[in-house]
Amino acid sequence: MNSRKMEDTENKLVEPDMRPGAIDDLRIMVLLVDDQAMIGEAVRRALAVDPNIGFHYCSDPEQAVRAADATRPTVILQDLVMPGTDGLTLVREYRAHAALKDVPIIVLSTKEESAIKSAAFTAGANDYLVKLPDSIELIARVRYHSRSYISLQQRNAAYRALRSSQQQLLETNLELQRLTHSDGLTGLSNRRYFDEYLGAEWRRAEREGIELGLLMLDVDNFKSYNDTYGHVRGDDVLRHVASTIQPAG
Repeated sequence: MNSRKMEDTENKLVEPDMRPGAIDDLRIMVLLVDDQAMIGEAVRRALAVDPNIGFHYCSDPEQAVRAADATRPTVILQDLVMPGTDGLTLVREYRAHAALKDVPIIVLSTKEESAIKSAAFTAGANDYLVKLPDSIELIARVRYHSRSYISLQQRNAAYRALRSSQQQLLETNLELQRLTHSDGLTGLSNRRYFDEYLGAEWRRAEREGIELGLLMLDVDNFKSYNDTYGHVRGDDVLRHVASTIQPAG
């Protein structure tokens, strides 16, 4: 299978849904970034043993980050040596991308050297494989890192849902408290809140030895106005009076 045909085939894979509600059904998706088509085909064949693993191949390093953002892989297989852009630069770019910063990255290299491994891990890689690994090892690594990533996404989604639920509960409780303490017509504090507030202020005045003042208002001739013009107009008067005596802010 040539590289063009392989890319066309794999590009038809359905993009995973990364929304919180769909994470439980998230499929393992591997993105391979390697300029050698024969490596791409070899990795595709190795992963094809497991039907639960999706595969996407990118041969152009200039398109790697865009391809990763579009396919949302659960693990990235990144070749270390590529024309124009080296693999470690791409690893750093993945880590700088908000949607890709936590995606596991397995660096593929032809060399088994400590210095190269150290540089890869420093750049942000999660794992290091000398290519080409056998199918069993490759699938095991892909499964391990993908499951860890999916688990992280599940925890993050659950945390966001919990925070959202807590915020909604807080807002609901505040609204209930407001409704409990407010008159539905005027929006002023009701008799229940008055009794609670007066009791608290009375006790404070006793503790501190200070005087307590209380102002009572009456709307003159309101009954006659209400009887003459009706309850709707009377309600308007009460709202107007309430807005007049309502403290600013």
